[in-house]
Amino acid sequence: MSNIEEDSVYAIKFAVMQQQINEKDKRIKELEEKNKTLKNFTSSIFNGDVTKDFIPVQKVKDLIKNETINISGFECIAVEDIEELMEDK
Repeated sequence: MSNIEEDSVYAIKFAVMQQQINEKDKRIKELEEKNKTLKNFTSSIFNGDVTKDFIPVQKVKDLIKNETINISGFECIAVEDIEELMEDK
């Protein structure tokens, strides 16, 4: 194979590799943007107004442990206790 042919083969291989690198760079940028969006969404959930709608698990467990009464064989919690828990969150 002549030097010109070898150079052509290397040029083609280089062009293919460069195209693959460009495609991977594009995909990396897409994933970075997606990651940024997900971080912003997660941040808004845990630091924003969305959390006001959640009651901490421990408060619910404490309510069940301390306020449950047995009525005819059923463990019950007064609606007032649940309403109070929801107001206190």
